[in-house]
Amino acid sequence: MARGTNNDDAAQESSSYLRRKKPVRVRRRLGDWRQLPLRRGAIALLVAALGVTSAYSVDRYLHTDQRFEFAADGSGLLVSGLSYMKVEEVRAVFQGDFGKNLFAVPLATRQRQLAALPWVERATVARVWTRQVWAHIEERRPVAFVRLTERGKNRETTRLVDSNGVFLNLPGEARLALPVLSGITAATPVGERQRRIWLYLDLLAALDSAEPRYSSMVSEVDVADPRNAKATAAYHGEAVELQMGEEHFRHRFEVFLQNFPAWKQKYGVVRMVDLRFKGQVALEHDPVVRR
Repeated sequence: MARGTNNDDAAQESSSYLRRKKPVRVRRRLGDWRQLPLRRGAIALLVAALGVTSAYSVDRYLHTDQRFEFAADGSGLLVSGLSYMKVEEVRAVFQGDFGKNLFAVPLATRQRQLAALPWVERATVARVWTRQVWAHIEERRPVAFVRLTERGKNRETTRLVDSNGVFLNLPGEARLALPVLSGITAATPVGERQRRIWLYLDLLAALDSAEPRYSSMVSEVDVADPRNAKATAAYHGEAVELQMGEEHFRHRFEVFLQNFPAWKQKYGVVRMVDLRFKGQVALEHDPVVRR
């Protein structure tokens, strides 16, 4: 009996060994590192597709919706910074944009066109939500009147000039109290023109560097010689040319003011005073008539 039992046990073990076992399923974790690149790539593509679609929708909306229309009468154009120019000069640059979509206005192009206008030194153009465009102008600042000979004509015209040597037409309504600057012409190279204008500006700045201010007494400055500014001063009803050199302008002008009454009494009509040399003054005057 014992032997039979052993045989049965052995048969069962053999049968169990030969029978194919059911494979065990192993669940992979969602964070399997081997799948991360694929998941990230898919998400990136999805986000990019959504972004492109959204951008296209927004762009189409902005360029077609009537709420972004640039008013046909030009009322949506805001202009600031003008003192000498007229608003019509700025409006003319945007004339072709009125009545169109606000986002179709080429801001960079309009800004360049404004900057090319004679009186404009710098221009800024920007959209203002939702139907306006703002144009801010920084105008050139005239520093003197100049007399220029018209090309091909034997006559002079009066223009203005700024600190950079740019000649400007006279504004229609503005009233300017500026000296006349001579010694520069349209043929003067720009660099040399600027050098002479800076001499003129240094002279005026020195005369007004303290109280009292003297620049209002100067009616004309000749800078033909860039090392000798010649200022015409009106004093006691007479116009006197002062040769001021290129420095110590205020001190030299005060020497003239302090001594002019004595010179006038002694020499009569004084036409020119050379103040360039330390400790001495040269005068040019009309002959003294003795009675």
